[in-house]
Amino acid sequence: MLGLRKQDIAINKNGFLAVGIENPPASLPTYILALGSEKRVLGTEKVRGANLAGFVLPLKTPYDIVAFADRNGNGRLDANESAGVARDLTSTPLADPAAARQLYTIRLQKPAPADFVGLTVSTVSGDALPMAVGEVAKTSEARFAPKIGEDGLWKPETSLRAGNLGLYFTEPYDPSRIPVIFVHGIGGSPQDFAKLIPALDRSRYQAWFFTYPSGFRLEKAASALAAMTKIAAKAHGVTRVHIVAHSMGGLVSRSAILKFQGGDVVVDRFISISTPWNGHQAAAWGVRGLRYPVPSWIDMAPGSDFLKRLWSQKLPSPTRHWLLFGYDTRRLPWLTLNNDQVINVNSSLYVPAQDESVRVFGMERSHEGILASPQTAVRMNQFLSE
Repeated sequence: MLGLRKQDIAINKNGFLAVGIENPPASLPTYILALGSEKRVLGTEKVRGANLAGFVLPLKTPYDIVAFADRNGNGRLDANESAGVARDLTSTPLADPAAARQLYTIRLQKPAPADFVGLTVSTVSGDALPMAVGEVAKTSEARFAPKIGEDGLWKPETSLRAGNLGLYFTEPYDPSRIPVIFVHGIGGSPQDFAKLIPALDRSRYQAWFFTYPSGFRLEKAASALAAMTKIAAKAHGVTRVHIVAHSMGGLVSRSAILKFQGGDVVVDRFISISTPWNGHQAAAWGVRGLRYPVPSWIDMAPGSDFLKRLWSQKLPSPTRHWLLFGYDTRRLPWLTLNNDQVINVNSSLYVPAQDESVRVFGMERSHEGILASPQTAVRMNQFLSE
């Protein structure tokens, strides 16, 4: 727990910085470099499908961001290559609502700025931590394995440094289909949706997935989800998305949806699955009994400031919420009789959550088993298209 405290302190010193590239050459590898003092390369991101890259960087420090198209493939900015620079940028705190609006744009042009010629792509993670926005990936990849989810809970800063913060696409963006964002819960990973994502009606929808260290304070995770969604949506001209969230991911998603108000993209349909809408008593026990609890437990404790803020506002129009929950009749000593082996039904059926829902549907499934149920997949597609 002492190590966890140090990790949380390290996270709080960092902020969010996203950069977009205008019309990079499609056939050339394009890189974005974050530079510290004396042009020291702090981190490198390769520009992928959405022409975006992001960094998690220490706060209150100015950075130069350099982008270039690597014409000869040598990983070095040469004088005859197209490049652009944005100077003296600062990162925004992860929990700051402004993070959802901040996107710096760089235009590539020739010749390359003379004072940056010679910069070399770094393969070592420095002070700039990786953050993916719009990268095409498969949930089956090793970097999304369940072990990564466990590290995200107990070692959030280590998880962040390993790249466990991003909004990924499962395929190149298709403007004819609506994005559906999948959000995992505490200790979870994108592989939790190994059954649901393939079951998505691909004739109408395309799957995106959000991954984050679940030891994060939930406001940070929600701001990151809102920011990345808005940035990816702006890059592709997306005006609406849907969200499917499991467990604590429902709390993160509802908080993120509240941050979408007044923007160019809206969350249309929101499906929560087995979410502890009124918190979890075990989180409260951890907060009371430990000097340095897991940060997300603070927000998960019933009556927390986060939960009070979460329910102080209604979901904005046009968002519609469908609530799915599981129940299992096996008695467990740390839960009441009515539970899904992880959370009590009285939390998953918190009255304000029921009141705002278009439909409430229960299944005799465990907390994890509900994600693998074919019935859940049927309901998901039904709710999305209804």
